Amino acid sequence: MKQNTYILTITNHNPLGRRGITSDIKTFEAHSLSVHTSLTILNGIFLKHCEWISVEVIFKQIETLFERLNSCC
Repeated sequence: MKQNTYILTITNHNPLGRRGITSDIKTFEAHSLSVHTSLTILNGIFLKHCEWISVEVIFKQIETLFERLNSCC
């Protein structure tokens, strides 16, 4: 049985796709997993707001992803 390789990125969300989760997913292509650390509101010139995700929620995201990987791979 072939075992898949996955890459985990833990970073912020940038809605323009130039940095953060969206950029990482473009780079990793097929086997990427992502965990958000913040949500940003920006327009390419100004950062209007940043909402940080709590450490507890970040760990819950990671734990949930790993549970899925351990059950299927």
